[in-house]
Amino acid sequence: MQGDGGLWERLCNKMATGTGKTTVMAMIITWQTLNAVTFPKRKEFSRAVFIVTPGITVKERLQVLYPGHPHNYYDEFALCPSDSLRQKVNQVELLIENWHQLMPQKQPERSVVKKGKESDEAFTRRVLGKLSTYKNLLIINDEAHHAYRVKAGVVVAKY
Repeated sequence: MQGDGGLWERLCNKMATGTGKTTVMAMIITWQTLNAVTFPKRKEFSRAVFIVTPGITVKERLQVLYPGHPHNYYDEFALCPSDSLRQKVNQVELLIENWHQLMPQKQPERSVVKKGKESDEAFTRRVLGKLSTYKNLLIINDEAHHAYRVKAGVVVAKY
């Protein structure tokens, strides 16, 4: 995927329906987490993973990516070669949210309290919660064909 000149590396994996996208996500999470735990000073690995989904149905299907889920994919597909490595996968900080969470908060039409526009910091804390404290994040955009980005250098009007 051609870069847009921005600061972040973007990788794209296009797969048809039913070909194992969730399994690939579980493998990526496993690989990232094991490397992040083993090499904590290396910046290319992260145990903080934010998955953006297009809707409630997909979000519910992806619950199997949480290591504590009864039918988690790490155990279902034996993604770790040993129990000690599997236990390290439990150290992932995972958040799965619908893209709607990324929308700016609308100011109340009528309110005694006038807070003003949501700051970037407040937005980050609201959307990412405990992940907002991490320096490195792995972001997976499931169903990314629903996402659009603006080319570098184009100014976007803020809400």
